[in-house]
Amino acid sequence: MGKSSKQEQLDELEAINRQLQEENSFLRANFYSLEEEIMRLKFEPQSSITKKEEYVNKMLEESKKLIGFVKELQEEIRTKVALLEKLQQ
Repeated sequence: MGKSSKQEQLDELEAINRQLQEENSFLRANFYSLEEEIMRLKFEPQSSITKKEEYVNKMLEESKKLIGFVKELQEEIRTKVALLEKLQQ
């Protein structure tokens, strides 16, 4: 019964890890899109870009934070998966 519970935990962690990888991919795509937007804005007249650039920079920083958070969660999951695998042996 203990192994079943551990396997369920392992399966759950693997599912969470897959979800985080998908979210990480989405965030990376968003991050690169925001970087492209910054480059595009650099060629617009200054008066029209100030607010847009502030918004894009804010979103870029938020994306960086989220990517970092996802990486931390993935590492935590990897550690837990490794521990569960070790316990199952």
